[in-house]
Amino acid sequence: MNPTDRLRAAQTRQEGTNVPRILHKFLVGLAAVLPIGLTTACGGTESDAAVVEAPYSATIDAPTAQIGACIDGSDSNDPAQVTAANDQLAAAMRALTPFAPTSEGARSPEVGIDLVVRQVSAASFATAEDQLLAVQVPAVEGLVEPPDPADYKTYADRNAEWASASAQVESLATQAASAREDMLDSLAALRPGSGGSEIAGCLTALRDSFPPSTRMVAVLVTDLEQVGTPQIRGDYSQIDVVVAHTCATAERCDATEADWRPVFDQLGVASVVFTPVGQLQDQLIPLLEVQ
Repeated sequence: MNPTDRLRAAQTRQEGTNVPRILHKFLVGLAAVLPIGLTTACGGTESDAAVVEAPYSATIDAPTAQIGACIDGSDSNDPAQVTAANDQLAAAMRALTPFAPTSEGARSPEVGIDLVVRQVSAASFATAEDQLLAVQVPAVEGLVEPPDPADYKTYADRNAEWASASAQVESLATQAASAREDMLDSLAALRPGSGGSEIAGCLTALRDSFPPSTRMVAVLVTDLEQVGTPQIRGDYSQIDVVVAHTCATAERCDATEADWRPVFDQLGVASVVFTPVGQLQDQLIPLLEVQ
């Protein structure tokens, strides 16, 4: 091989050893503009890919709890137990929506409340007058911590957004506090009538008070002494039922609970709890917080 041919062969070998290095540089550059999944598929790693931050939000979403209650004032119920159940329901509503600051400038969300209260009567499903109360307490979004001035690239825009959100949250929190106090006053003033005991129809009317397929908690303050043909229809699968016993004796409570458990099973309710009146608040809070 003459000198010229040997030189060309050496150049070819040298260029060949550079191909993998050149290809690697190309792939790393490409990774900066490709989504993570595609980058990895091309042989790069997730650490090579560009990190895309989620859009900034100064607020934290707040849920709204849907609550219905049937209050049974018929003669077979203990009036003192009925009054105590109303107090427990009010205590649960108060405990559900506290102002809870998490750090300076930040605050946790306040759960909103949609509450409908009906009395049990001889025609609980059909009688519009049986609705004793329908109130709404607006949900109040939470606030994240104020932006850090050290983040000079984003601070100005984010601080303006946070300040605006903070003013809106404070205004809505004032409205919610007023609505909550009005709701508690209304609950304390409830005096259910004693016109009958069609309990199943009251549960159906509660369900129909909310939009279809709404997850809700239904509180039945009753001795479960059903009188009349039960008015039952539709889907109950999104209802968590809490029965607060107001019967005169523990033996009678046990008997009516045994009668009604299979009824709730047949209705397909999401869950059912039977509880003494004094434990109603403790049973309600966990159900309402997970809606």
